[in-house]
Amino acid sequence: MYLALRVLRAIIGIIAAIQFYGTARFIRTELIESPMVSGEVMLLSIRLIILIIAVGAFIGLRKLINHLHSKKFSKPHPALNTPWAL
Repeated sequence: MYLALRVLRAIIGIIAAIQFYGTARFIRTELIESPMVSGEVMLLSIRLIILIIAVGAFIGLRKLINHLHSKKFSKPHPALNTPWAL
């Protein structure tokens, strides 16, 4: 069960990283060079919403894995010592 949750956490982490990179690249190329139009604002807001949800799920899954492991073994999961560990 922990393996499945950790794999899901890794996939969500990759999605968050891709969204962060895409948002930063979008801001650098599209918004700085040209004035904002409504379509670009909508795309940027969708990217930011996906990024916020993915980061929240990444952090939430870490807390869930640690909670379940603590409930069963009375200590947090040893592989999740650092916040960015998968």
